[in-house]
Amino acid sequence: MLSARHFAALLLTSTVAACAPGGSELPNAEEETASDERGLGGATVYQVTRQDYRKCMSPMCGGVFVKAANRQKTTCLDGTKQEDCYVGALDLTQLGFGEEQEQTVRDRALAGEILLTGSLETLQGDIAKLEVELARAEMTEADPTGTFYFVEPSGITCIQAPCPSLRARNLNSTSSKLLTDLDVWGLGLDEAAQSALLASVYAEGVVFAGTIKTVGSKKTLHVSQAYPAVEAEETLALCLGDEACGEGAYCDHTECHSNCPEGMICPAVCYGVCTEGAAPQPEPAKDSCVDACGASSIDASCWCDTSCSYYGDCCGDYAAACQ
Repeated sequence: MLSARHFAALLLTSTVAACAPGGSELPNAEEETASDERGLGGATVYQVTRQDYRKCMSPMCGGVFVKAANRQKTTCLDGTKQEDCYVGALDLTQLGFGEEQEQTVRDRALAGEILLTGSLETLQGDIAKLEVELARAEMTEADPTGTFYFVEPSGITCIQAPCPSLRARNLNSTSSKLLTDLDVWGLGLDEAAQSALLASVYAEGVVFAGTIKTVGSKKTLHVSQAYPAVEAEETLALCLGDEACGEGAYCDHTECHSNCPEGMICPAVCYGVCTEGAAPQPEPAKDSCVDACGASSIDASCWCDTSCSYYGDCCGDYAAACQ
């Protein structure tokens, strides 16, 4: 009898095969191999290996060392191949992150938790910088083991399982393998998170670390870590007044916001958020004469006509609103 864990695993892997989009017949060649350092999109995927604690003038010292994922040697800016290459700076400006999110990604990159897709460019003289185009962050706290793969749909459909519905491309190489199954149990995700992760595989592809094992006609990637792309978080344009928001926008004070960095003590200033459009006009009070001159107030608790003075039931703002 299958245990609950085995049953769930079978359900997960069968879902992966069944949901594959339409495509071509199974090709004769199951794997292509090559050793080109530049793989997906012509860019290299790097890992930060260590910080540079040498004491000298920046950027000659104080940067980080990076290596190409899956590679024993990395091509540095000067064309030499080294175990890792020194870069004076990690340039994250292309990612469009806010200041706080950029610092978080930078800290995680220094901790080895981020894969950075980009290129080595000249920073100063013969000192390189890593110009980053895309950042992918570890999804869990598990230790990544095995090889880094970019997993995407293969475009193959089958009548029955096992079906090579996925393709695993080695990072920083043109080598690829067809997969029939994707085992993500090692990540410790709940069912909803697993479903979302698999949906991302078919939508835009996901980078995984893991080991591919073949049993009969099944080729399974046993995942040790997942690396979804880091999306830019929406940042709020804080304001104190409409003039800070420019034409066609207003400062919305519906909620009170603070620009104080986490963990710091700052003055208690209530900021609004710049919002497109015209500021909504407040509704008149129900016991007001605004838009009610000559009749009763909205709630009929007072009057706004010429007789209210005689009867003594004028609304409080009768004189200001109607005369």
